[in-house]
Amino acid sequence: MKTKDTLKTVGFTLSFLMLAASCSQQGEEPVATSGKGEVISFAASMKADGEAGTRAVGEIGTTNPLTDHSFGVFASYTGLHKYSDSNVSPDFMYNEQVTYDNSEGWTYSPVRYWPNGEGEDATLPRYVSFFAYAPYNSPCISDVSNAQEAGDPWITYKLAADVANQEDLLYAMQLDQTKQAVSQNVMFEFNHALACVGDNVTIGMSQETATSLGSYTLILTDVSIDYTLTSKAKLVLWNNGTANWQPILSENATVTRSVTLLSRGSEEIDYGTPWTDSGHGVFYIPLTVGGNLQKAEVHIAYEIYDGSTKIDELSKSGTVTLVLSNYATAYQPGKQLDINISLSNID
Repeated sequence: MKTKDTLKTVGFTLSFLMLAASCSQQGEEPVATSGKGEVISFAASMKADGEAGTRAVGEIGTTNPLTDHSFGVFASYTGLHKYSDSNVSPDFMYNEQVTYDNSEGWTYSPVRYWPNGEGEDATLPRYVSFFAYAPYNSPCISDVSNAQEAGDPWITYKLAADVANQEDLLYAMQLDQTKQAVSQNVMFEFNHALACVGDNVTIGMSQETATSLGSYTLILTDVSIDYTLTSKAKLVLWNNGTANWQPILSENATVTRSVTLLSRGSEEIDYGTPWTDSGHGVFYIPLTVGGNLQKAEVHIAYEIYDGSTKIDELSKSGTVTLVLSNYATAYQPGKQLDINISLSNID
């Protein structure tokens, strides 16, 4: 990994952390039991991952619970055959809003009932597959698959124009559910579809650098990050264990977002006492579209002092460029990239 020529004295490392983190067989229609039958009901939770804390403004998690939002549900009825053996469309439920009520739990209207194939062999299971995303009313969701559209349901997610208004995105699915197999609720365990970068930023120096400074003092004055990020993508709600992002090849593939972490500051740093910032993470879609790399350009300025006298020739500014996809283990849904920069070779 290389720095720009304008910052000869800066090296860097980057670490990653795991985040704490909606068809039917042609010719066959779902049939309820006599009367209204058994209502399909839902329950929902966040996938447990053992991590505490917030990764970014807008994250759905401990401090911004799922119950404060609503989620959308698509469902496909595939009759006697399982989802993978069927031509599918969201014929059973189409982008239905499910909201949380403290006394009733997760509710929606009009309710749906489990099919049982009345008039045929009711001992054979009838399958319904469910797909969900949250939050339902996010301004970042610009489109969803059509009700008559064949194939897996999908949504389009676009990055918010302002980082302060960014929105998290969750997904879940339950395939091949039947009335016999589900005693009470269809349980959605939601996962994070986005990744996050820059929620924790550390700028420090090596012991060798501190030694070379001697009695001089290093004052960090400015830190900002310009991000180049994938602007939009399609999230297919069927998945194979991780978020199923697909590219959209239209308009601008990338957008830029900027975050200022320190401006005209006076933060003294030394070996063992780095400068740190947290809570300013930026959500991004972990997908490279059309060869356009996602980047974080970290701009740094510092001043060197001998007592109260500034040493202009040692006071510098420059940029470190990080390519997010270089960190494949962390360039994935539900992961977080922490930025760690080490100032070095000051002379």
